[in-house]
Amino acid sequence: MTESPPKLTPPPNGSALLRENLFEEKKDDDDGELLKRREPTMLLKGKKLIAPPSDGTKRYTVVFDLDETVVYARDGPLYARAYLKDLFRFIKDDFEVIVWTAGERDYAKCILEEINEDHIIQHLVYRHEKWFREEDYTKDLRQLGRDLNYTLMIENTPDCVRANPQNSIIVEDFEVLPETTEEEGSMPTSPVPTPPPPPAQAADMIPTADEAKDTAALQASS
Repeated sequence: MTESPPKLTPPPNGSALLRENLFEEKKDDDDGELLKRREPTMLLKGKKLIAPPSDGTKRYTVVFDLDETVVYARDGPLYARAYLKDLFRFIKDDFEVIVWTAGERDYAKCILEEINEDHIIQHLVYRHEKWFREEDYTKDLRQLGRDLNYTLMIENTPDCVRANPQNSIIVEDFEVLPETTEEEGSMPTSPVPTPPPPPAQAADMIPTADEAKDTAALQASS
């Protein structure tokens, strides 16, 4: 018998389910449009991770982490944090938007298919030896080649921003967790029975003087 996928709790207010299964190839979509959404990428040669700005009219740069910052996709379905696309549209005229993730390239590109429908994300930095180490996954904003006085990073993992804490905002984890049942080990829904009263303490079992006299009298008469 095939096991059914875990049932997910409803996402927090304002968040959205973008794809039922991120790991299945999209069908019946415009391939050209998907390629355009997936276009942002990083430089594999040279010291910098991304190309110089192509639009000199945008003074500010904002860098978004992906997993558990703006999206959640660990269980297959892809959810976007509340009002993510509204935020992108609000900042697009003034900010250069970059996504920087420790996720693999293909995984990150699949997410861009869903969150970059307005082509607002201009660069994508994914897991690569140019910056990522298993023992150190700090995201050093200096590797982007942007003016740090006008650069901001949005992250959920403090270790990632150690190089530039003054340029970073740490946000609460965004998660959509599977529901559990009693059979799966959740807390029981029935009331917990009241435990029996504790046994009498030793001091409670010491007879009083009158009780001792009565006991002695009974023993003498028997």
